[in-house]
Amino acid sequence: MVTYFNGYYNAKNLFSDAEDEIKTAAFLARGKEVTVAQVNQIPTTAKQKLGQVIDKCSNILAFHSSSGFVDNALMLIGKSFFYQMEYLKAERKFVELLAQFPNSSLALEAQLWYARSEEKLGKLDDGVRESNTAVLVAQKRHDNEVETQAHQLLGVLYGRMNQTDKSIAEYEKVISVSTDDAAKGDAQISLGDIYFEGGQYKKAIEAYLRTEDYTSDIYSNYYSKLRASIAYREIGEQKKGLALLNSMINDFRNKEYLAAILFERANNYAESGRRDEAIDEYIIVDTSYAHTEYAIRSAYKLGLIFEKELGLYHRALKYYSEVNAATGLNIVADGRRKYTAFTRYFDARHRLKIADSLLFVLSDTTRKSIHDTLDTVTADSIHQKIVHADSLNMTSIIDSVKSKNFILDRIQRKPVKTDSIFVNSNIDSLKMKNFVLDTAKRKVAIQPALPSADSLQILKAIAAHELGDVFYSEVVEPDSAFYWYNQSLLWHYDRNYSPRILYILAELSRTNPEKKFPAPEEYHSRLDHDFPELIYAEEARRFLRKGSSAVKIDTALEYYAKSEKQVDAKQYEKAVETLRSIIQLFPKSPFAAKSEYAIGWIMENNLAQPDSAMVQYKRVAKNYKGTMYALAASRRFEEVQQSDTVKTDTLKTKNNPQIPKPFSPDSVKRNLKGLEKDTVKQLPIIPQNDKETGRRGKTELKPKVLD
Repeated sequence: MVTYFNGYYNAKNLFSDAEDEIKTAAFLARGKEVTVAQVNQIPTTAKQKLGQVIDKCSNILAFHSSSGFVDNALMLIGKSFFYQMEYLKAERKFVELLAQFPNSSLALEAQLWYARSEEKLGKLDDGVRESNTAVLVAQKRHDNEVETQAHQLLGVLYGRMNQTDKSIAEYEKVISVSTDDAAKGDAQISLGDIYFEGGQYKKAIEAYLRTEDYTSDIYSNYYSKLRASIAYREIGEQKKGLALLNSMINDFRNKEYLAAILFERANNYAESGRRDEAIDEYIIVDTSYAHTEYAIRSAYKLGLIFEKELGLYHRALKYYSEVNAATGLNIVADGRRKYTAFTRYFDARHRLKIADSLLFVLSDTTRKSIHDTLDTVTADSIHQKIVHADSLNMTSIIDSVKSKNFILDRIQRKPVKTDSIFVNSNIDSLKMKNFVLDTAKRKVAIQPALPSADSLQILKAIAAHELGDVFYSEVVEPDSAFYWYNQSLLWHYDRNYSPRILYILAELSRTNPEKKFPAPEEYHSRLDHDFPELIYAEEARRFLRKGSSAVKIDTALEYYAKSEKQVDAKQYEKAVETLRSIIQLFPKSPFAAKSEYAIGWIMENNLAQPDSAMVQYKRVAKNYKGTMYALAASRRFEEVQQSDTVKTDTLKTKNNPQIPKPFSPDSVKRNLKGLEKDTVKQLPIIPQNDKETGRRGKTELKPKVLD
């Protein structure tokens, strides 16, 4: 007897300590945003103690099944499983207790915990039934505490079942029958939340403000008043909301929650049109409560104001960088996206500035030559122009040498003599700078290593293209996107970038009918006329014929068949280009995954590019998990990686029947059935903003104002 009594006694004390830790952690977490993973966590020490409780109580059930502590042991095991989020195991233990000991003094409590387990398991109807049973039994036994808890649970259950009226009724019963003021205060907050979520803001305000009639809990009163101030803002009564917030700020008991209150006051200012005051308040929160949740939220709000309302992108980037460095909040993902977008924006503007500066110098030095040639100029003219050109930064010009590989990569499809564009890349940039400046001082004729005007125009067009992408798919400003895309076409018009730009301009026009953009047909016609052989032109022709009664065809299938013919004709580069077009234009098509895999196959077997093939296979395995092509790509990646030579790898491919070959006779028809079953992840290669209609923006064609 001593053995199992001591076992139960120790288990009970361990459980009590663990429960206290769990409740304390929940108390401290009030008012803080938590992720799904954090919601399902309990303190590590509490989890360890609950495990010990289960072990000790299991020993009682196994070795002392006839003792008087079996029902107590079952209860402790069930509660321990519940706190560990093992709800199915908890349910079984509570059922076992109720079945074996229906007359136990613990039966009513077990009934309530059983109902809680059903709610956690999503068995809402069963939870309602068991909760109502607990209410009836509690009323017969005059157990006010259990009845109160059962009504609270019914309020939660009916809320999850979207039976709002019944949920409200249950919380009102809590207020009427409970003798616990804290429970009444919680019920008032729950009523306020229901009304708030339902858009009944006046009722929400009334419910929230009655909370302090029942409880003096600091957090409960802070939360209810803060929510009431937000409800005032929602109905346009910002002055009442502001008065309530000011009273909270002046209450010393709210010191712990001052950051949240100041943040909400800043929101109130912003909604009231008091933008300058809102900015000042957000900055106070951002600086005074650095690295806290509300500092991050304030930084995000400041970023939005400077981006959307003031067009001060430098300051917007500053605040988005703070959000980018944060974790855990729901706004972080969007903040990171905007940080990346504006980083790209300023990088493109910087390269545009360099190109303009070089064009400025080039236009002067070509006129002031010592001889009647364009080969040699005086250093004096270069030095003079460098000094007087406000937009010219010598360091930027020299540093542009470092970007040689990047820029060449951007224009790799267009053969260019690098010597005519850039200085020798082997020359250290600092030495080059000192050499040029020293030569200029001595006024010695030098050979300027400047790009050609045509090459600089290409670089400007590329930078403008990237700016258009930023405004089209990330910042989402149709007017600015339209402006920069058109500038790119103006500065350089060729088959490498212009077709995609024309296609996007048509989409901009189609998805923003309220703007005064040219009709989509204008861009489709240009595509058809200027680039008839490209896939964009084929899509454009499909749009131009959309009013006809022609039978709808699978365009992706046609393009894939075209790539097969190109492979058969040994036109491997063109085949890769066609396959990439499929991925861009039809990212949701079953042929997208197959095209990605086929590109890797061509690189490996036809173009002798094993490194590029490995990168491509890795991309397929990552972006198309679960498809036959992801599995095949993973297999090929490993085999290519382990191969000593391209030749050996190619032979293995030809001799291994397990490796899928994307190009073979009738492969399109044979693989259609299997492809339709694949779940393919969409890739954001070509942005298509069908959802972005009705956005704010100026109708005139000019970029956003910069700070």
